[in-house]
Amino acid sequence: MIETVVSHQHNLTLYKCYGDLKEAEIHSIIQPYYTEEATPNLLWDFSEASLSSISSLFVRQIASKMREILSVRGKGKIAVVAPKDLEYGMARMFQMLSDERRFPFNVKVFRYVGEACQWLFLEE
Repeated sequence: MIETVVSHQHNLTLYKCYGDLKEAEIHSIIQPYYTEEATPNLLWDFSEASLSSISSLFVRQIASKMREILSVRGKGKIAVVAPKDLEYGMARMFQMLSDERRFPFNVKVFRYVGEACQWLFLEE
């Protein structure tokens, strides 16, 4: 399950994830976020979720899809919180792909929510 919390005051959309996530569920969240009016900053919190059903091919596909969508959106930040090793590894793969594909958004992976929030709200 993915819970969405939007704070326009903080320019942040939070996706709080729970349980064993499926590729279709993640895909269904990504498309609307980047095609509708959205906040410039995004936080994915996998602290209470498992990505064991997600393939590395899916991560590559999502990175390609997001690159296309983000190219028309402008600048922003994407923070990913993944305290467990599997989720952290998948998130780091996404971060490396975002660097390789030159996303207009900065992407960074963290083990703790506090670190992610600190980075998101720092001025660039």
